[in-house]
Amino acid sequence: MPAPVWWAVALVAAVHLLTTTGAWIITDQAEALFTARRLLSDGTLDLAPASAPRVSALPWLRAEPGRALRTRLLPGTAVTLAPLLALDRALGWEDPEQYGRLVHLHGHLFVLAGLALLGRAVWRRGRSAQAAAAAVVLAGLSWPVWQVSKRGGSAPVLFFLAALFVSAGAAAAGRRRPPAADLVRAAACALLPWLNPAGSVISAVFAGATWLEGFYARRLGSERGERPRVWPLAAGCAVGNATVIVLWNQLYHGHAWLGGYGAAHLGHESWFGVAPLFTGFLARAWEFLRLGPWLVLPALWFAWREGAPGRPHLILPVLLSAALFALFATFYDPEPARRFSVLCPAWAVALGWGWARTRWRYPWNLLALVGALVLGVSWFLREEGRYYAGPGGLFYPSVLWVKRAIDGAPLWQTALPVGALLLLAAVAADRVASTMRPS
Repeated sequence: MPAPVWWAVALVAAVHLLTTTGAWIITDQAEALFTARRLLSDGTLDLAPASAPRVSALPWLRAEPGRALRTRLLPGTAVTLAPLLALDRALGWEDPEQYGRLVHLHGHLFVLAGLALLGRAVWRRGRSAQAAAAAVVLAGLSWPVWQVSKRGGSAPVLFFLAALFVSAGAAAAGRRRPPAADLVRAAACALLPWLNPAGSVISAVFAGATWLEGFYARRLGSERGERPRVWPLAAGCAVGNATVIVLWNQLYHGHAWLGGYGAAHLGHESWFGVAPLFTGFLARAWEFLRLGPWLVLPALWFAWREGAPGRPHLILPVLLSAALFALFATFYDPEPARRFSVLCPAWAVALGWGWARTRWRYPWNLLALVGALVLGVSWFLREEGRYYAGPGGLFYPSVLWVKRAIDGAPLWQTALPVGALLLLAAVAADRVASTMRPS
């Protein structure tokens, strides 16, 4: 990839790390981390044996009588956390409450790797460094991606697998039989269901959207479109979902459909049906548009400008968005930023491919990037740039560097890394801005 794309990744990395969280703030993170610790220390995914039906670190979980306490969450997140936890342990950084230091980079690592794949995908298809850098920046500074990079959990891994899927599709462009790309995309479809229940839907949509892209390509003619193979993706989707149902849900938890949620006595709760389907669908669509307008609106505009050749690039993002909006339309707590971050790779690639063929005139292209940064900062200040109540009436901020300064850490542990990240952000922003200017 050209240097401007790497500078775009560096810019997003600096911004994300400047606002990295100072504490784990949601229960799913603690549960996944505790599961990773048990996997690393005891070689099991059980949270506690049958003789200890509850764990003090996870008081919200209860075991069925006579059964070991097992996590509700699918094991993919814990498996990806285990290597970082092992490094923390090897370096002596493991912590009984915060689990370690490197584990806090879990979300950042997967998001940055996914952004690099997005830049590579746009570059390979359009050969435009400007379009690839813009796609990386606009995706990385959108609040859904920004938030999950800070919070970790399954969302950043889902983001990475979605980016891997679209990147492999770009690598396969123009080839009639790309076995390596098909294998990578099939593997992504097989792994998605092991990370989150929504991964099963995402995997099926990936296969269905690929079929629709091939159908539309045949309508356009072979010289103007691709003919991707669907059966490897359908096989990956089937294998992933079948193994989750049989191995994890039924054999491990004893609940074929609910899995760990049924074992945790949560199956009786009404998660869905709290809002009408149609109004809930519109609400989810509006929430995602508010969170990432600089991804969605330019992609739609570029496709409209291109006409028929530009429409196939919208099949995956539109179909995937509609599926997830419908899935969470009646859900009691949709958390749009976290749950819809997986949509951003598809929209970013559609935007990048359109950008490569229909360039924005300077300085409007640069203003689009500035607008994405301003919107991302505003969402950060609104959602997480405040203090959270802590134990004993104390308060701690959600930014690591501020928390360490309040806790009395030496200056070299606070001001030095912040200064280095600000310098990196300034240099990277200058390089990206120069890419947006006409040569």
